[in-house]
Amino acid sequence: MSYLRPQLRQLAMSAVVASQAAALAAVTPAIAQLPDPSDIATLYEKAKVEGTIRWYVGSPLPALKALLAEFEKKYPGIKVELNRGAGVAQYQKFMQETLAGQHIADMVQIADFPSVRALHKDGHLAEWKVPTADRFEPKYRMGYAAYLPQPTDNAIAYNVNKLTPEEVEILSKSWNSVLDPRFKGRFAVVTMKCGTCYAPLQMFADPKLSAEFGPDFAAKVAAQKPAMYSDTFVALERVVAGEHDFTYWTFEAAATTMWSQGAPIRWVMPPNTPSFTNTWYAISKYAPHPHAARLLLTWILSEEGAYTLQRTQGARTTLQGAEDRRPVAKEKWYRPLTKAYDIDFDVWQRDYNKSLEAWIKTMRAGQ
Repeated sequence: MSYLRPQLRQLAMSAVVASQAAALAAVTPAIAQLPDPSDIATLYEKAKVEGTIRWYVGSPLPALKALLAEFEKKYPGIKVELNRGAGVAQYQKFMQETLAGQHIADMVQIADFPSVRALHKDGHLAEWKVPTADRFEPKYRMGYAAYLPQPTDNAIAYNVNKLTPEEVEILSKSWNSVLDPRFKGRFAVVTMKCGTCYAPLQMFADPKLSAEFGPDFAAKVAAQKPAMYSDTFVALERVVAGEHDFTYWTFEAAATTMWSQGAPIRWVMPPNTPSFTNTWYAISKYAPHPHAARLLLTWILSEEGAYTLQRTQGARTTLQGAEDRRPVAKEKWYRPLTKAYDIDFDVWQRDYNKSLEAWIKTMRAGQ
């Protein structure tokens, strides 16, 4: 049975969920005596008995390890084991194990909204109303089963030694500024299948923005002769190294992390920059270590967790009332996102593969 695509999942899962429900319930850990979410002391005591959290993640491991170092320092006796994979691949892995009765993951961090929505709809995620739950807008949580502590904001990141102030200003005006003849052969594009890679493609194809982009926009970008990379981080690293002037495009958190490490980069987020709910955090309904998993999620979604996420992963927080403490927010050159393009996830689920494959084909044809 294939789970490679969320749209195929709906056809496959409808035939198996009912027949598997009783078996899944039978092996779900007994957690009837869960403490109140605000009773952190009791939760910690039970978590120490379990000792381990197995977390399926999609974010870069160095940033997550820095985050977890703070958690493990605060709560000694608990270790977090990470298993990294792409968004849909993590969904596939989790579902294959679940339907086989192999409950390994305690938590999931999946960067694919349709996949998380499917897990929530089919009852595979545990409801856990953390003390800060109602400080997250409804669009940043699925009931109390999945939470999004930071959004994904696309950005055009550039090497400060390669662009003039005038050129930076041009790029900051619109995403179609990349077509300016002066930028020909000076930037990098990515031919990777990922949420960050897809989001601007939905914007480019939006009929409401046809005057700005139009049906031949991708071909016009390809005609600018960009360098091609199959990984967003590699493209960004090549910009840092000065091999290209800017990358079209990356996501702000990645750029922020490199900037904080001293890389000679900055970035712009023109009007209609895609901002979307991409990386979701949730507890498996079948978690072998249910108390430890709940302790970790509770901490990540607290104010302390929000500030630690800002420091280690570079993205702004979605927790209402938590200030932006990122050092970059205090820089004179920094311009926060002022006009976001909101992603339609029904279109995402329908067009994700088709749009990315068309983009990749067009970029290759332009070489």
